[in-house]
Amino acid sequence: MDTAGPMAKNVTDAAILLTAISGDDPADPDSNDAAPLFGADFAASLSINGLRGVRVGLWQFAEEGESRWFTRAYNCRAQQFIPMLENAGAQVVMLPPQPAESPFPVGKVLTAGFRASVNRYLANRPHLPEYARSLESIIAYNQTNEAELAPFNQNLLIASQNSEYTAESYREFGLAVRADSRQWMGELFTAHNIKMIVSLNNHFAAHYSPAGCPALSVPAAFKRNGEPFNITFSGRYLDEPILLAAAYAFEQANAGRRAPVLS
Repeated sequence: MDTAGPMAKNVTDAAILLTAISGDDPADPDSNDAAPLFGADFAASLSINGLRGVRVGLWQFAEEGESRWFTRAYNCRAQQFIPMLENAGAQVVMLPPQPAESPFPVGKVLTAGFRASVNRYLANRPHLPEYARSLESIIAYNQTNEAELAPFNQNLLIASQNSEYTAESYREFGLAVRADSRQWMGELFTAHNIKMIVSLNNHFAAHYSPAGCPALSVPAAFKRNGEPFNITFSGRYLDEPILLAAAYAFEQANAGRRAPVLS
């Protein structure tokens, strides 16, 4: 469910890095589904015309319930993307506002998968100290001095450890959630005749990530207090080349990144 990939200072570097790290993973049977992109030169996809004439859906939240203060602020910020996208040649489609909460049980999938993956990773590293051999032992070790070792609490670790799913039932559950979310995303793309969806930061992640849909986040602008915010492009499964082209075009047209001052 994790869409995180290479982090770089610009889209070109991200494309080059993705080319270097992509490929078959014998430990992950799902990687076979990505075979059409094996060996791809993602940098070759980059184009300043990557958004020219492209129909882009702008994700919006319904301003309702206890979260309306957040959704109102989100929508206001996200609408700043409209002239930026149009400046790069895109056709912006305002998507119908949706509830802030994802329709998919992403928390359950994430916690169960985290426990299984972390324990499998640690089990293959016998050189680790005894307290780092499993998720359970790490939690116990952190509890010996939580102020120092877990200053931001261990809620997610504990939730993962206490997940109700076994490795087998998690696999079945995860595949069902993926199928439902991928169908939901596909219907959204088809209904509005859009090529991709843009959103603010990671606030749409709980909707697209269960489907295994790719996403690419690019610096867009700054708040009044100097805090940066990003535009995130998300597309259908295996749409990485299309998203890279769009993100590159957006980056070249808007220059939303400000290089940090290093001393």
